[in-house]
Amino acid sequence: MIVALTPRQWKALRDVTRADLERYGAVLRPVTYKRARHVVSEIARTKAAAMALTARDMVHLGDLINQSHASLSHDMEVSTPEVDRLAAIAQATTGVYGARMMGGGFGGSVIALVDAGQVDAAQAAIVNSYGDYLGRAPDAFVARLAQGGHELSQA
Repeated sequence: MIVALTPRQWKALRDVTRADLERYGAVLRPVTYKRARHVVSEIARTKAAAMALTARDMVHLGDLINQSHASLSHDMEVSTPEVDRLAAIAQATTGVYGARMMGGGFGGSVIALVDAGQVDAAQAAIVNSYGDYLGRAPDAFVARLAQGGHELSQA
């Protein structure tokens, strides 16, 4: 199959839609298709996450975070079995809306979006469960949301 692409269609991968990728993906090598699918779907998830945050819909945001981890693990292939295990433990923990790897890939950390009223219990459950898997207690800490970057006055 030969597919002719016109120059107006895409200037960068950010211009490709999921429908475009499904339509023309067959001409890509499988690994190239997977990487492109991650980028295209992550852009869509990021836009959806912004809307979920605006709506304060933590359940939907958590689902998007879980999808992001799956895509990083399967399409980008930058996770490890240990990080996948930690993400799965966190995702299955009461009070956790979603969890994904973060950091440099091929190791790193997992971040979890947790109901504010269940932080301590969720952290303890994750540390205990993952500690049983590792044979030692992992490091864990709580980061709380704060106002993002903004201009400060010199009053």
